[in-house]
Amino acid sequence: ATDATSVYFGVQDGTLYALDRNSGTVRWEVQLNDGEPRAQQLFSPPTLSDGKLYIGSATAELYCVDVTSGALLWTTNSSDWIRSKPLVVNNAIYVACLDGRVTALSNQGEEIWSKHAGHHPIFADLVGNEHGILISSSGLFLYSLDPESGEQQWRHSLLSCIYEGEKR
Repeated sequence: ATDATSVYFGVQDGTLYALDRNSGTVRWEVQLNDGEPRAQQLFSPPTLSDGKLYIGSATAELYCVDVTSGALLWTTNSSDWIRSKPLVVNNAIYVACLDGRVTALSNQGEEIWSKHAGHHPIFADLVGNEHGILISSSGLFLYSLDPESGEQQWRHSLLSCIYEGEKR
């Protein structure tokens, strides 16, 4: 993730860095965990929102870090590895895990709801707004969950979508 002054990224040893965009010098670094030797990718892509950086990990944790100081504000455990980029909508943080579970958290890291969007791993980044959170699972379905309750609003097969407009 980037903003006007910095580039933010995590590395395999569990460290999160902020580099100055112009010079490349380290602004701050924080050790978030000890890594996960089974993971080829330890951290999810980070999300910047309102002076906070949210980043998931293969250690089944979501971290909230202050972008100015690098201070760890809070950590919460998840049901499985977090590979997709967290989504922030209306002060709620939405996180998807490899076990197919999507969790909504308050901006203090407290669980609001947690629901399965199918039972296949979720690798794709979450997208959405106040009307729905979209989840693309490796089960080849696209789901829309209600942001307030986590209830499924609809589900569409991605396989049937590839034939749209084509002759069979």
